[in-house]
Amino acid sequence: MQAANGLPHSKETEEILVGGLLAREQWLEDIVDLLHSSDFYDPLCERIWKAMIRLYNANKRVDMVSVAQLLSPKKTDELIRSKLIPLTTKGIEYLTSWNVREYAQRIRELSERRRLIRAGEEIVRLALEGAYGSSRELFDEAEKRLSEAEPVRTKIGGLVSITELIHPYMDALETLYKKPGTLSGTPTGFPSLDAYMCGLQEQDFIVIGARPSIGKTTFVLNIGYNVAQHENTYFALFSLEMDKDRGLMNRIVASKAQIDLQILRSGDLDDDQWKLIAKTLSELPDRFLIDDTASMTVTYIKREVRRLRRRIGPDARLVVAIDYLQRIRRPRNMSRFDFVTEAAIEMKELARECNCTVVALSQLSRGVEQRQEKKPVLSDLRESGQIEQEADIVAFLHRDDYYDANTEKKGIMEIIFAKNRNAPTGTVELGFIKPYQKFFDPMTLTKG
Repeated sequence: MQAANGLPHSKETEEILVGGLLAREQWLEDIVDLLHSSDFYDPLCERIWKAMIRLYNANKRVDMVSVAQLLSPKKTDELIRSKLIPLTTKGIEYLTSWNVREYAQRIRELSERRRLIRAGEEIVRLALEGAYGSSRELFDEAEKRLSEAEPVRTKIGGLVSITELIHPYMDALETLYKKPGTLSGTPTGFPSLDAYMCGLQEQDFIVIGARPSIGKTTFVLNIGYNVAQHENTYFALFSLEMDKDRGLMNRIVASKAQIDLQILRSGDLDDDQWKLIAKTLSELPDRFLIDDTASMTVTYIKREVRRLRRRIGPDARLVVAIDYLQRIRRPRNMSRFDFVTEAAIEMKELARECNCTVVALSQLSRGVEQRQEKKPVLSDLRESGQIEQEADIVAFLHRDDYYDANTEKKGIMEIIFAKNRNAPTGTVELGFIKPYQKFFDPMTLTKG
């Protein structure tokens, strides 16, 4: 490996690859999606690769003559004699169908190292110049630069015959058949909810919207606690509104110990309540994770979820919750609408990339309060267009007793599924004991 100006590269590896491909164009098929022209350090090899890809995409023959005609129409013979024949000779000697991917991967690895070095140098330059007003803004920019330099995983995929899907499909179906009542997704702990959406599905982006103080944070905390009870299942909450030490812990303890939240806030506890708190704390699952870092960015959340996925392994189930979407820190030069649009796209891509469920809480516009009918609809989502487009599920939380103290539906939380990509829309009702910050399922009580 050579390192001119501190940048790692291997001119010989690049020459062997492009030279071999000029002689054996059929090998190009195996690596066409593995490399980009920018991965090449040597200018000539980069130009040759661009020409080969251009010919490949046009379904034309890829050889020395066609490449030379693209690169130098007026000096084709000279280019072939002085550059392409020597490259091809070297390529034929070393490149085979067995090692072509190995050479391509080596080129890509060195390219990734160069990108990382350049990102580091740029971060150093920004820090020295004082280009950003605060260290927090500089850290955000540094995270962004490093994230852009991070290797993009090559997904093995492409077009697949439907017949190849038969066996895995039948295996999954047989598993559900042999165990009636088994959910395909992660159980929420609320049978009525699980029956409606078959649990929290991997790769789904779920948006839960509500007006302030309806109970959306408590709702996701209740689900998170239930999720983390299951073996090899993790729940990660990114809290942008409430601190973990008191705000979130108070709600979790109130729900599980069934102690009034106001009593926990005041600290006016008796001996029995202290015992209940101690018992509750001893039973908290260590797979329930919370991050309340101030001013989180999309880049930060993505990085932490990727790290967690690597730590817990590919087989563990993972549910990620963000409280809430509009509080994610946005760049100064981006409008709120554009940022929320981008954030929604990034969250859906994160769900697919890390094979997890992403649940994002969202504020609703004040239009709900101004209508006679208070139940939310899709247009009540702030910056609703792209959120609605990217989400697999959009659900709203609604309590009649929030607006009408005399309602017959006291203590009932309606979960209104306004969009459900893989199931029907409709409403599920859960019980809600506000002083205890606790949700319960009437179906469970009926069965008991």
